[in-house]
Amino acid sequence: MAKRTVYHVTKADDGWKVKKEHGERASLVTDTKAEAVAGAKGLAKNAPGPSQVKIHKEDGVIQTEYTYGNDP
Repeated sequence: MAKRTVYHVTKADDGWKVKKEHGERASLVTDTKAEAVAGAKGLAKNAPGPSQVKIHKEDGVIQTEYTYGNDP
């Protein structure tokens, strides 16, 4: 079974960030949430195997999730 790659879009001090789950650093930092979401979707679509994007509200609660690839 292929491991799923998960990216989180969360509020950062200086905008919005995209961070791979269990990663130490942000993959992308943007000024707007829309830019971060678009960047996360691009990373997820190009990830090997199944992937997922979890978009959080400013308070940290998950707002929306997108799944890409063949995820059982």
